[in-house]
Amino acid sequence: MKRFCKVALAAVMATAAVSFPMNMKAKPENEVVASASFDENNIAISFGAISDVHIQKNSYAVTEGDYCKPLFRQALDSLITQASVHDKDGLDAVVVAGDLIEVGVGSDNQAGRNTRSAAELNAFADVIYEYKDTSIGTNFITTPGNHDWRGEYTRDLVSHRYLFGEEYFTSNDTRKEYRFDEEASYRHTAIKKNGQEFHFIVLQPEHGTTPYAYNPTALDYLEADLKEITTKNPNAYVFVATHVAPVDTARGSEYDWRDSKGFLSEGLMVDVKDSRYIDKYTTTKTYTDFEGNQKTIKVDKNGNTIRKILPKYPQVMSFAGHSHCPLNEERSIWQDTFTALSTSSSKYTSDFPDSDHVNNTISETTGGARNRGGLLVQVDVNGNVRITRVNFSRNYLQDKTNLVIKDAWELEAPKADKSHLVKYSKAFRTQNNVAPTMSGQITLTAGSFKNQNDNADTTAYNVKLSVPAALDDDYNLVAYYNIKVYKAGTSTIVKSYKIRSDMLFADVNKNENTSRKNFEFFLKLSAGNYDIKVQAVDSWEAASNWITYSNYTVA
Repeated sequence: MKRFCKVALAAVMATAAVSFPMNMKAKPENEVVASASFDENNIAISFGAISDVHIQKNSYAVTEGDYCKPLFRQALDSLITQASVHDKDGLDAVVVAGDLIEVGVGSDNQAGRNTRSAAELNAFADVIYEYKDTSIGTNFITTPGNHDWRGEYTRDLVSHRYLFGEEYFTSNDTRKEYRFDEEASYRHTAIKKNGQEFHFIVLQPEHGTTPYAYNPTALDYLEADLKEITTKNPNAYVFVATHVAPVDTARGSEYDWRDSKGFLSEGLMVDVKDSRYIDKYTTTKTYTDFEGNQKTIKVDKNGNTIRKILPKYPQVMSFAGHSHCPLNEERSIWQDTFTALSTSSSKYTSDFPDSDHVNNTISETTGGARNRGGLLVQVDVNGNVRITRVNFSRNYLQDKTNLVIKDAWELEAPKADKSHLVKYSKAFRTQNNVAPTMSGQITLTAGSFKNQNDNADTTAYNVKLSVPAALDDDYNLVAYYNIKVYKAGTSTIVKSYKIRSDMLFADVNKNENTSRKNFEFFLKLSAGNYDIKVQAVDSWEAASNWITYSNYTVA
């Protein structure tokens, strides 16, 4: 979020009556007093929310090894370290929102796929066993993702229960299992701490080819459990984890996941023989499963089913991965009818392109593995939440005091008037946003250039464009640059590009944004004269002024 928005929000909220949890009783003077501000001295629970661990073997034949285990350990150790800064009890749990393993290299039907996937999930289990004696204990709450789905023995919660062991799924002193349904691929558990219960729900996709599709029984459970939990305590968040984000929420969820027939991938899909849904879901679809078998299902043509349930419950805080988007991106948190967050990836970050995107600028030195990250979620005794973005790429043994990414997000406990959903809403942040600015001159250089960051790109570029980096109130992290090429002296557009900024991958708390003064892009232009304009755009689609180079000649 833009840093100045804190002041603006405070002014807005000052005009409203202070809202306190309705179920909170008066406390003696020596006890904690309810407040709308996050109380870091009285944290009730701390948990990590991560995803896309992608434990990976080097080939389908490999059944042992340590590849990616160190990255997973570093993620967990970084969360433990950061939690200990203000929480004397340490990190209480870790939620993993899918893609625990890789499996996805090569064909889905490649020989040895099931052996490899089982070995990878066992390697994941090896790591979590190492943390039994830490504050986390056995409180690892996992859900499969599309990569996990590619293995016959790893694709569902039953696999996790079998491979991790009963202690990760049955009740203990701190955790209660309210519901676990093997066939529905649904789990509702709660962690009991400081006299409160913190509820976690995980749903896995019904099959990996359409990761938005959930078992209809699981969706029935979701609705029933959310209603019961929020009725009992309307002023507490409920944490819901899915691998793929609910459509059009946090960054990475906005892309068009429709299939060739136009059905939303999140569409409810049921077996054709399931008579409960035969009338409601009348569209038939056939697909090929991972074993190469043809399956026929019924599809809710309107789709988007989980997205219809969650908005009914403003207490929901959902976590999802899949898109690996960098946590520098402020759209990684979304609020409207509920709260949704992107968990990025503990293995590597990337970013989906916008339309007309040209991928010849992302530098390996500022992206990918150097900006792995996840979320530390802390709830205080009053139900307020602080979410710290934690950088897993730094060496936590040497840099324990500086693991955070940008500023923490702080959310008030759920309120009946839904005022807790204002602070990180698109409307509020867009209203209080300041557009980026550009200055200086465009430099154009003729020559023969190759995209150094994409070996598959064989284009021979003949113009290098260098432009001064834009300034923006969000650590100068503009989202992308618009480049328009015109026939000189006319309004006729020859080429138009939208090129994302690699600053979204910069380690801003290490001041990497100050080390980059210019951005360079490659163009391929035929002989002629051109006017070239460049503009910067931020995450909220606020655009800067244009800077122009007039009458450039390509011989």
